[in-house]
Amino acid sequence: MAIDKKKVLREIRIFVLMILIVSSLRSALADWNDVPTGSMKPTIQEGDRVVVNKLAYDLKVPFTTMSIFKWGDPVRGDIVVLFSPVDGTRLVKRVVAVPGDQVEMRENQLYINGNLAKQSPIATTELADYGRAYVFAENLAGHQHQMMVTPDIPAVRSFGPI
Repeated sequence: MAIDKKKVLREIRIFVLMILIVSSLRSALADWNDVPTGSMKPTIQEGDRVVVNKLAYDLKVPFTTMSIFKWGDPVRGDIVVLFSPVDGTRLVKRVVAVPGDQVEMRENQLYINGNLAKQSPIATTELADYGRAYVFAENLAGHQHQMMVTPDIPAVRSFGPI
Protein backbone atom coordinates (compact mmCIF):
# COMPACT_ATOMS: atom_id res chain seq x y z
CA MET A 1 0.00 0.00 0.00
CA ALA A 2 1.49 3.33 -1.12
CA ILE A 3 1.56 6.37 1.14
CA ASP A 4 0.06 9.48 -0.42
CA LYS A 5 2.67 12.16 0.44
CA LYS A 6 0.29 15.03 -0.42
CA LYS A 7 -2.35 13.71 1.97
CA VAL A 8 0.20 13.27 4.76
CA LEU A 9 1.56 16.81 4.25
CA ARG A 10 -2.00 18.18 4.26
CA GLU A 11 -2.77 16.39 7.54
CA ILE A 12 0.46 17.67 9.09
CA ARG A 13 -0.38 21.27 8.03
CA ILE A 14 -3.87 20.99 9.54
CA PHE A 15 -2.40 19.63 12.79
CA VAL A 16 0.23 22.40 12.99
CA LEU A 17 -2.44 25.03 12.29
CA MET A 18 -4.64 23.65 15.08
CA ILE A 19 -1.71 23.70 17.53
CA LEU A 20 -0.91 27.30 16.52
CA ILE A 21 -4.53 28.43 17.00
CA VAL A 22 -4.90 26.72 20.39
CA SER A 23 -1.55 28.11 21.59
CA SER A 24 -2.49 31.62 20.44
CA LEU A 25 -5.82 31.47 22.27
CA ARG A 26 -4.11 30.22 25.42
CA SER A 27 -1.50 32.97 25.15
CA ALA A 28 -3.96 35.85 24.56
CA LEU A 29 -7.37 34.86 26.01
CA ALA A 30 -7.16 32.36 28.86
CA ASP A 31 -4.56 30.22 30.57
CA TRP A 32 -4.15 28.05 33.63
CA ASN A 33 -1.41 28.16 36.20
CA ASP A 34 -0.35 25.99 39.10
CA VAL A 35 0.08 27.98 42.32
CA PRO A 36 3.78 27.72 43.29
CA THR A 37 3.64 28.73 46.98
CA GLY A 38 1.31 28.72 49.96
CA SER A 39 1.39 32.52 50.35
CA MET A 40 -2.33 32.81 49.45
CA LYS A 41 -3.52 30.29 52.07
CA PRO A 42 -6.32 29.67 52.93
CA THR A 43 -7.90 31.26 49.81
CA ILE A 44 -5.69 29.35 47.38
CA GLN A 45 -3.56 26.35 48.32
CA GLU A 46 -0.06 25.52 47.09
CA GLY A 47 -0.41 23.31 44.01
CA ASP A 48 -3.95 24.49 43.14
CA ARG A 49 -4.57 25.17 39.47
CA VAL A 50 -6.15 28.54 38.71
CA VAL A 51 -7.75 29.62 35.44
CA VAL A 52 -6.59 33.06 34.31
CA ASN A 53 -8.72 35.47 32.28
CA LYS A 54 -6.07 37.14 30.15
CA LEU A 55 -8.65 39.63 28.86
CA ALA A 56 -9.35 41.07 32.33
CA TYR A 57 -7.31 44.23 31.79
CA ASP A 58 -6.14 44.32 28.16
CA LEU A 59 -5.62 42.49 24.89
CA LYS A 60 -2.07 41.40 24.17
CA VAL A 61 -0.27 40.22 21.05
CA PRO A 62 -0.11 36.41 21.40
CA PHE A 63 3.19 35.07 22.83
CA THR A 64 4.28 38.56 23.97
CA THR A 65 3.59 41.05 26.77
CA MET A 66 2.81 43.83 24.26
CA SER A 67 -0.63 45.33 24.84
CA ILE A 68 -2.80 46.09 21.80
CA PHE A 69 -5.71 47.66 23.69
CA LYS A 70 -6.14 48.37 27.41
CA TRP A 71 -9.46 48.72 29.21
CA GLY A 72 -8.60 48.45 32.88
CA ASP A 73 -6.09 48.06 35.68
CA PRO A 74 -6.05 45.77 38.71
CA VAL A 75 -7.95 47.12 41.71
CA ARG A 76 -7.67 46.38 45.42
CA GLY A 77 -8.87 42.88 46.19
CA ASP A 78 -8.21 41.40 42.72
CA ILE A 79 -6.19 38.20 42.55
CA VAL A 80 -3.59 38.46 39.80
CA VAL A 81 -0.91 36.32 38.18
CA LEU A 82 2.45 38.00 37.60
CA PHE A 83 6.10 37.20 37.08
CA SER A 84 8.51 37.80 39.95
CA PRO A 85 10.96 40.60 39.10
CA VAL A 86 13.60 38.70 41.09
CA ASP A 87 13.67 35.34 39.31
CA GLY A 88 10.82 35.31 36.77
CA THR A 89 8.75 32.76 38.74
CA ARG A 90 5.03 32.96 38.02
CA LEU A 91 3.22 34.10 41.18
CA VAL A 92 -0.42 34.34 42.24
CA LYS A 93 -1.03 37.32 44.54
CA ARG A 94 -3.79 39.54 45.94
CA VAL A 95 -3.70 43.26 45.11
CA VAL A 96 -3.74 45.30 48.33
CA ALA A 97 -2.78 48.70 46.92
CA VAL A 98 -2.76 50.63 43.66
CA PRO A 99 -0.33 53.26 42.37
CA GLY A 100 -0.20 56.25 44.70
CA ASP A 101 -1.25 54.28 47.79
CA GLN A 102 0.90 54.12 50.90
CA VAL A 103 1.22 50.61 52.35
CA GLU A 104 2.38 49.68 55.83
CA MET A 105 2.35 46.55 57.96
CA ARG A 106 2.40 46.89 61.74
CA GLU A 107 2.53 43.60 63.69
CA ASN A 108 0.61 41.72 60.95
CA GLN A 109 -1.92 44.53 60.56
CA LEU A 110 -2.23 45.96 57.04
CA TYR A 111 -2.61 49.72 56.70
CA ILE A 112 -3.45 51.35 53.37
CA ASN A 113 -3.13 55.14 53.24
CA GLY A 114 -2.99 55.16 57.05
CA ASN A 115 -6.25 53.21 57.44
CA LEU A 116 -6.35 49.75 58.98
CA ALA A 117 -7.67 47.15 56.51
CA LYS A 118 -10.91 45.69 57.85
CA GLN A 119 -10.33 42.22 59.32
CA SER A 120 -12.75 39.92 61.13
CA PRO A 121 -11.48 36.84 62.99
CA ILE A 122 -12.83 33.54 61.68
CA ALA A 123 -10.84 30.75 63.33
CA THR A 124 -7.74 29.70 65.22
CA THR A 125 -6.24 26.33 64.33
CA GLU A 126 -3.12 24.19 64.59
CA LEU A 127 -1.50 23.20 61.29
CA ALA A 128 1.16 20.49 61.01
CA ASP A 129 3.47 22.54 58.77
CA TYR A 130 2.71 25.98 60.23
CA GLY A 131 1.93 25.56 63.93
CA ARG A 132 -0.67 27.96 65.27
CA ALA A 133 -2.64 29.81 62.59
CA TYR A 134 -5.23 32.58 62.77
CA VAL A 135 -7.70 32.95 59.91
CA PHE A 136 -9.30 36.32 59.21
CA ALA A 137 -11.76 37.66 56.66
CA GLU A 138 -10.18 40.77 55.12
CA ASN A 139 -12.21 43.29 53.17
CA LEU A 140 -10.38 45.36 50.54
CA ALA A 141 -12.59 47.79 48.65
CA GLY A 142 -15.57 45.43 48.78
CA HIS A 143 -13.60 42.27 47.92
CA GLN A 144 -13.52 39.84 50.82
CA HIS A 145 -10.80 37.21 51.11
CA GLN A 146 -9.66 34.91 53.85
CA MET A 147 -6.12 35.44 55.07
CA MET A 148 -4.00 33.45 57.47
CA VAL A 149 -1.45 34.67 60.00
CA THR A 150 1.09 32.12 61.22
CA PRO A 151 3.00 33.67 64.13
CA ASP A 152 5.15 30.55 64.72
CA ILE A 153 6.86 30.92 61.32
CA PRO A 154 9.57 33.57 61.01
CA ALA A 155 8.37 36.31 58.66
CA VAL A 156 8.35 40.06 58.21
CA ARG A 157 5.62 41.27 60.59
CA SER A 158 6.13 45.00 60.12
CA PHE A 159 7.39 47.22 57.27
CA GLY A 160 6.87 50.60 55.67
CA PRO A 161 5.29 52.88 55.13
CA ILE A 162 6.15 52.59 51.44
